[in-house]
Amino acid sequence: MKKVGFCIFLSLLMLSLGVGIYFLSLEEVSSFELKDGQESDISFETNKINLYLFYGKGCPHCEEMIVYLNSLPNSLKRKINLNTFEVWDNEESFTLFMDMGEKLDIKMKSVPFLFVGDTYFEGFRENDKKEIKNAIKNYLKSKDKKDLYQKYLDLKTE
Repeated sequence: MKKVGFCIFLSLLMLSLGVGIYFLSLEEVSSFELKDGQESDISFETNKINLYLFYGKGCPHCEEMIVYLNSLPNSLKRKINLNTFEVWDNEESFTLFMDMGEKLDIKMKSVPFLFVGDTYFEGFRENDKKEIKNAIKNYLKSKDKKDLYQKYLDLKTE
């Protein structure tokens, strides 16, 4: 009888742990925001990837992009640092935007402009959603975590 009671206790304990782990995985991750960041805000963490979003204040496509990024599963969002730069009213961010385009030989003409690893997206359309998500997943899996911003820094110091 003691064995049955012990087995029931262990089963309930394991079930409780499983439920607890499940609810921890649902834990809300902070929402991404369109805030006017600075280059000095960029940090590199071994367990996260950096995305870089250049946007314009009041741009409806930029707002749609941030809504989409916030709709990503928490399992992805918690692995992302989103660095945002407002380029219409902030001269420093605009200079970074133009300089990155020049050094990386990318024609950056409009916003939103999103860098994911060595991939980038200009504008935001419905069909970009799947491509952005796949780019994030592929970048998380890649062994080379050097993104286009880091390549820009290398080119800038040459």
